[in-house]
Amino acid sequence: MKKYITLVILMAIFCCSNKGKGTEFNPITIYFMPAIDTNVIMKNSLKLTEFLRKTTGYYFMPVIPVSYSDVINSFAENKADAALMASTAYVISNEKFGVVPTLKFLRDGKSAYRGQIIVLKRSKIKTLEHINDKTVAYTDELSTTGYLLPNLLFKMSRVIPKSEVFSSNHYNSIEMLLSSKVDVACTFEGAHLRMKNKYPDIEKQVKIIQYTEYISNDVLCFRKNFNSEMKSKVIAALLEYMHSENGKAVMKELLGIDGFTIAKDEDYDLIREALKATGKNIEDFM
Repeated sequence: MKKYITLVILMAIFCCSNKGKGTEFNPITIYFMPAIDTNVIMKNSLKLTEFLRKTTGYYFMPVIPVSYSDVINSFAENKADAALMASTAYVISNEKFGVVPTLKFLRDGKSAYRGQIIVLKRSKIKTLEHINDKTVAYTDELSTTGYLLPNLLFKMSRVIPKSEVFSSNHYNSIEMLLSSKVDVACTFEGAHLRMKNKYPDIEKQVKIIQYTEYISNDVLCFRKNFNSEMKSKVIAALLEYMHSENGKAVMKELLGIDGFTIAKDEDYDLIREALKATGKNIEDFM
């Protein structure tokens, strides 16, 4: 929290002027979704932005807000120049503020992913119907696999949990499941496998009872009026970093990715349909 407050103060100073963007006193700001442990994001985002600085000659500031909605609102307030955004957050930002997609994440060579509904192996929960009257852990209301798609799946299956909690990130949801604070956790597919260093036998502890539909992966976006030449240099540097051995390791830990592909706005139309199906307006998610 202290780190976030410090960054906000610095942002207020740096964003007072649009002149000299990319300089030490007006750096390019890149927002990161708080989907995993903040310390992991901070450590690796600093490595990434340092490489970008050396390669492009521009200065960068990584920003890790406390919620998904803060990332979206950063574009409304002209604080963010770019963001590595979750799919749903991108759709909302695009609809409201014209945010432009550029690169879509690749995970294990795939440009789409899905959510998973997991429970403890010793649990008697075997199907979605068994989730009725149980406690469910989501991540954030703007998380596609951590909330939106699982919640939609429950509604379509007429599943009504006893209670729902928001943990703020996928790993926290799994921690809550492992400690039996909740009966069910909703995360992106394979999230528990990224915790094997801490829980070597985690595959023996949890089981997957259902997957969501596939959706396009998270995306690197820029604000709509960001300088095109600077954007091209940033993208080229990012791709270069992704092809280096050190960069691959950092990006794997930071975002769980192994590459990029071109992103198009229409890649996210399924999410638009999912948002409409909830009966809520875009503003309700902000």
